[in-house]
Amino acid sequence: MATHDELVSDTQVAKELGGVSKVCLWRWEQDPDLGFPKKIKINNRNYRRRSELEAFKQRRAEASEEELEAFKRSEEFQRFQESTRHKADR
Repeated sequence: MATHDELVSDTQVAKELGGVSKVCLWRWEQDPDLGFPKKIKINNRNYRRRSELEAFKQRRAEASEEELEAFKRSEEFQRFQESTRHKADR
């Protein structure tokens, strides 16, 4: 089992985040609003702290739930539901 102080390679981080590219990780790191864990460079390889990575994942999951709920309240979603109902009635 991983400890919270474990360092995780960017290769593993990319896999855990759905197979994103290492360039994507770099871009996320450049966006201060995203709060992506900063890299730790060892022997010319990039690592992230497991605890920071898990906190990032949790924040993104919570934000995704909030975004979904906000979308469900939007007019766009209401129109989508209405159009789906009309298609089902045909």
